Amino acid sequence: MILLFVLQFYFLILVQSKFYEIDRKDSNDFLKTKNSFEDAYEQSKEIIETKRESCIDEYQQQQKIYRRHQVLSSSCKQYCTETMDCQQDNEQFACINPLYPSWPPRTLKFIKKIRRICYIKITEILRYDQAEQMCQRYGLQLAIIDNISLLEQLKQMNMFNTTCKGQCPQTRGYYIGLKRYMDENGLSLSKWIWSNNVTWTHNETDCDDKYSETSFANSTFLCYMGSDGQKKVTVWNIGEPNNRQYSAFQRDEQCVEIIARPDNTGSYEQIGKLNDIACIKPTLGAICQMDDVKPINKTRFKYFAKIIGFNETENDLLNDFLSKIKNFSSINLDSITVMTDALEKLLVLPSFTIEQANNVLNIVDQIVNIAGQIEVENNSLKTITNKLLHFIDLFQVKIQINNNEQITSFQYNNLNTSLININFDRWQQENKNNEWFSITSDHYPNSIVQLNMQTLRAQVESTDNYRIIKTIFSNFYLFPQINKTNQTNENSHQLIGIPISYQIVNWTNIRTDNDIIRFQIRIDESIQSRNISCVYWSFDENNGAWIDDNGCRLIGYIDDYAQCSCNHLTHFALLLVC
Repeated sequence: MILLFVLQFYFLILVQSKFYEIDRKDSNDFLKTKNSFEDAYEQSKEIIETKRESCIDEYQQQQKIYRRHQVLSSSCKQYCTETMDCQQDNEQFACINPLYPSWPPRTLKFIKKIRRICYIKITEILRYDQAEQMCQRYGLQLAIIDNISLLEQLKQMNMFNTTCKGQCPQTRGYYIGLKRYMDENGLSLSKWIWSNNVTWTHNETDCDDKYSETSFANSTFLCYMGSDGQKKVTVWNIGEPNNRQYSAFQRDEQCVEIIARPDNTGSYEQIGKLNDIACIKPTLGAICQMDDVKPINKTRFKYFAKIIGFNETENDLLNDFLSKIKNFSSINLDSITVMTDALEKLLVLPSFTIEQANNVLNIVDQIVNIAGQIEVENNSLKTITNKLLHFIDLFQVKIQINNNEQITSFQYNNLNTSLININFDRWQQENKNNEWFSITSDHYPNSIVQLNMQTLRAQVESTDNYRIIKTIFSNFYLFPQINKTNQTNENSHQLIGIPISYQIVNWTNIRTDNDIIRFQIRIDESIQSRNISCVYWSFDENNGAWIDDNGCRLIGYIDDYAQCSCNHLTHFALLLVC
């Protein structure tokens, strides 16, 4: 049955195969500290495009009389021989703003590009004001490094490693675009500001203990929720930031460096971590950044990608997906592991039609059914079901629907999902005396959900149009927490009702001080007198767990419906506590 759906899906998409670029707006860091397939794919494209650009530079250098003996690499030789790209002088170079002066030659080797953002290391001894001016001279800003995935990639690219010859400053790093916030009351001890004027306060959200597998496990983490709804993380050296007094004249450490030199023992363990320093201190230089204003030339990139054997078309990706799925038809953990990994790779595609989405979700529904038949004694199944939950959340963002249609629904045996378009201003005009937007389902009449539109508006002020994604599951197969044999004992908790999920597209991590969602689930009258909790699913706790805390709470009952209020959007359920 799974293979049949896969074949139907590929037939629908392969006939429409086209060349494309990745839509980065719909991406989400769903593998937490590890790169997602989409990140890796985008990074691969940038590496290849950078290589193609370097071929042009190699060729033009070779044409100079004093470098005629220089030999091109085999891929560059083929590219420059079979095309006229290398002979043309009209191609704009990457990571250079044409409205500003070009980079000095010594700086070009310190440019790295990640997800269409260029990071440039300036290796001159600078104070903070000089570093800021240096970046602005070339149309840049001091770098914003606010997540571990980016930090890991820059570290792997040797962006921070350095050696200092001659007279070196006492500091050990480069200035980045982070400072303590200053207002009329003076310098804040907890509030910070990035070079793009985004302010945040540390300790406003819990970082969680989920970075033990990264190279920054032994660090101090300061976290906050970004305006895009995503959790941001800054990684500091142990004991930092400490605002240590620099001198009698400079009492505060307002600025921040990213460590680039080993400590006194020769250890490189601290490289890449942050340290607050006085802004008058000279450092090794600065890390700047800019959006790459040069678009990828599709025709030139496609030709060069073929030379080095890089698959770029939907046809290639989907055939690879099919080859990995078609050999697995047995009901076991290995089969759904392979199928889930293959599904994740589809997230690199920019969008899906309703018909394509229906075929993909059909496959997902079958995998959910298989997951419900597997029994394991450890967390291995939960690892896979968590990834499948992430896929469901992210995939629905990419479904193309008619903006004039308020609701588009997909119904299957194990899940029912709806995409709901709302225009806030229109809704507000029609509901002047009501701040709650009610969502009901004909297929699941035992659940009622309401969203607080005023609270949502306060969190997401940048747009009037929202897409709400509602998913109602028929069972708990993707939340393996109880014994598959349904055997219970006096000390076991029992999930009741059905799990439901709500999110706002591109704002998946909204958390507010006020209630943003109220949901009601019908339960049997005989158990209403027992201890029932409203719980939400955390991907970070114990590799996936239902959490019972102040984030969700039971309000009471209306008729036979248990009423819950929560201050964020995620997956929800009811728990019968022993």
